[in-house]
Amino acid sequence: MVSRWGAYLLVTDDAGRRHLIRINSIQMVADGDEFHDSCTLVVAGRPINVPEPLEQVIDCLDGGRVP
Repeated sequence: MVSRWGAYLLVTDDAGRRHLIRINSIQMVADGDEFHDSCTLVVAGRPINVPEPLEQVIDCLDGGRVP
């Protein structure tokens, strides 16, 4: 799950842990696999694997809210 909360992004990683991340602390967003159904966020040098497509995360970063 990925959603935008003001200046923060709430993501649930592939282990089910939730992370509330300040958007300007995200260093990189990349596809997590060749099927494009997951992505990896790098925050403070730490990778977070998110089981959501890259496009869905980008939509949230751009200010949209995806249910």
